[in-house]
Amino acid sequence: RLQDFVLTTGPGVTAISGLFMASATGGYDLDMAYVENLYVSGSFVGGALYACAHASSYYNGCKFYNYRNAAMPAVFLSAANGWKFQSDFATVSTDVGVSDLTFTACEIHDMSGNAEGYCTYLDGCGSIRFFGGNCSQKGGGNAYHFVVNNPAHIGFYGNAMYTDNGPAPAYVFEIPSGHSPGAHILDAACSLASTNS
Repeated sequence: RLQDFVLTTGPGVTAISGLFMASATGGYDLDMAYVENLYVSGSFVGGALYACAHASSYYNGCKFYNYRNAAMPAVFLSAANGWKFQSDFATVSTDVGVSDLTFTACEIHDMSGNAEGYCTYLDGCGSIRFFGGNCSQKGGGNAYHFVVNNPAHIGFYGNAMYTDNGPAPAYVFEIPSGHSPGAHILDAACSLASTNS
């Protein structure tokens, strides 16, 4: 359990990630984690939240901000540890994907202003649910969410998507050519602050 925690980077500081959630080899699975009332904000290479080898967990009332002006997401969920992040303290497991995560009343903000900055980067994960909360961009992005490597059962329910400044993205989801969105990627009931969807 992790709750009531604030993590920020200082001016001119870029960190690898804000919160790195992953299972370790040797049977140390990051399963059934409960994360509540976290505020993570700053300039991050891998996002304010980077998760791989992480399943069956719950995020409630958390805020994730990424201000790095680059093609980086605010939240990166990767079944195969797409950016190959490692820990100095343990070996990250390659046996566990990313699935069955629930985000309730969370805020996810891409403050990069970059065309390839996203609120979430969803890489091969499955059964990810966002209830309420919101996802915003500073403005100028292609889409709110980037979807790659055939994730499935991704749902946004009552989640507000909007821009803080500048034009709204043209799309809710960006799916590169050659990638299947999965059977239920568009199980979405989103209220958009723009007519672009």
